[in-house]
Amino acid sequence: MLGRLIWKLLLRPAGRARLSLLFWFRRQRATERQVLYAVVPADNSPTEVTWMPAPPQRMQGAVRCVCISDTHLQHRRLHAPMPLGDILIHCGDVLLESSGATVKDISALTDFNNWLGTLSHKHRVLVAGNHDGAFRDLRAAGVKNLLPQCRYLEDESMELERLKIHGSPLSAGASSNDAFQSQSGYDEAKAVSAIPEGLDILVTHGPAGEGALGRASARLQERIDQVRPRVHVFGHYHLGHGVVCSDGADVSEHFSCGNNDSSVLPAAGMLVFTEPCERGAVLQLATSTDVVLQFWKLEARHLYLLLNWPDCLMRANLDATGREVLLKKLGHPNSLAVDDVRQKLYFSESDDESDRIMRCDLDGGNLEEVVTDVHVQGIATDSEGRVYWTELSSSQIQRSSLNGSGAEVLVRDLQEPAGLVVDSQAGRMYWADQCGYEETGRIQSARLDGSDVTTLYNASHPMHVALDSRGQVYWTDAGSFEIRRWQPDGSFTEVLYNKTVVPLPDPKFPKYPHTQRTGLLDPQGIAVDSVEGKVYWTQLGTQYAKHGGPSIQRNSKLQRANLDGSEIETLAEFGATQPVALVISNSPTAHTKTEL
Repeated sequence: MLGRLIWKLLLRPAGRARLSLLFWFRRQRATERQVLYAVVPADNSPTEVTWMPAPPQRMQGAVRCVCISDTHLQHRRLHAPMPLGDILIHCGDVLLESSGATVKDISALTDFNNWLGTLSHKHRVLVAGNHDGAFRDLRAAGVKNLLPQCRYLEDESMELERLKIHGSPLSAGASSNDAFQSQSGYDEAKAVSAIPEGLDILVTHGPAGEGALGRASARLQERIDQVRPRVHVFGHYHLGHGVVCSDGADVSEHFSCGNNDSSVLPAAGMLVFTEPCERGAVLQLATSTDVVLQFWKLEARHLYLLLNWPDCLMRANLDATGREVLLKKLGHPNSLAVDDVRQKLYFSESDDESDRIMRCDLDGGNLEEVVTDVHVQGIATDSEGRVYWTELSSSQIQRSSLNGSGAEVLVRDLQEPAGLVVDSQAGRMYWADQCGYEETGRIQSARLDGSDVTTLYNASHPMHVALDSRGQVYWTDAGSFEIRRWQPDGSFTEVLYNKTVVPLPDPKFPKYPHTQRTGLLDPQGIAVDSVEGKVYWTQLGTQYAKHGGPSIQRNSKLQRANLDGSEIETLAEFGATQPVALVISNSPTAHTKTEL
């Protein structure tokens, strides 16, 4: 299910530059490969798009550059065979974390070098990324000695196959993996000024411009506008990938593979150069192999639910069909997380015996206890192999390795911490902090080490939280009976769905009608499917007696809507059963595993 993106730069007979783009990919459930061929003239005239059944034949004298990025120790799991070409360009983040030149990382880099030696490409060009702390410690000369199978560029230029290439490890962001970023002492201004004119290919780890959740460099974009390289290729931002053809500040065409169309799965990019052509628009390619390793798993995506009364773990398709119970007779489960990389589910139990975190396979097998004596209300995992949880008894946020070892306290002195979610790429976590039903709850955030605690919104009684691919935070509020969404720039918070109060006349006391609530009643779990653009939630559907007091009716539901709250649909009803937590998994099946 991996695809290839092939680009051509051609000369028109009249001498005017023409840019041709070929996208080679496999559709989500198809077996054949197709090629999308799009011609983008430099004069920004309308794009012509046609379909081709196979990749084009190699042009005589053309130079092919295969572009990959963000392999994060997964280089041996890439598409085999790798797309053929003359030059392989790797845009950085060979390693998983920026821990320095440790024995473990040196060993991993040695394996990476050996893997490069197995490839057929005549040249291999590499820049470092923010996860490559070992490169920073070894310095450029040390990296070149350790990786003789590639041409390592650290703010320097070279010429290969008639193409002038400049490479820089520059990237922006606030991750704890901060190699070659300004917050760790890297001189961004010096790196940008070193980019020369007359480039065919500019390779950086991070994107240029604005947005990308703070991972783009405005200073880099200014330099690109000045020197006008023919192509800028980069990685770093795992959630954005595709191609932008821009002329100064005006974007003429933007091709995005995968993020908004789940049937298009990006992989390596390929650039094909013919003889030098006139300089027209700047082509910017965002490529992230890590995105590929996430999105090739789309064939076996499931929805998982934790239910009280009966206490069980359930799995279903994303439309709630095909529901099956995986685990029965649990001990009052109340929080749930999925680790797609290792194909595990984590959930918490709290009964008369003990409070604990449990772990199992995605089919419910291999159930085991991970952490004991913790009263957990929210749970999450990160990409680096750690599990996080909110601990109600001590009002803390804690974390440990995935097997429960090395537990540590990250945040203290909370009120009643509840739902929790982790954004590994941004290096932040978000949680709901309750305070009974006194309407003094809040949505908060911190770095993954617990520093920089920030209150994003003062809520009533927030329950669970979720994130989408744009960094927007969603939560359920059982105090105000609302689903809310917070923008990552803090500009505003909006209500997506809430309760409606309907007056019901009483024939005996017409002057004193009672009311009935409809719509969203006692919302609980929440999950976001960024691929399909949907937000899911559960509600208990509790109705109360006329004049207050205990509940008299309950009809719990699983519902979903578009990310803006429109087109709400009920997927399942559970009666008095309480669906308290849910997650969405992108798990590979045996069939998709064999396609890597």
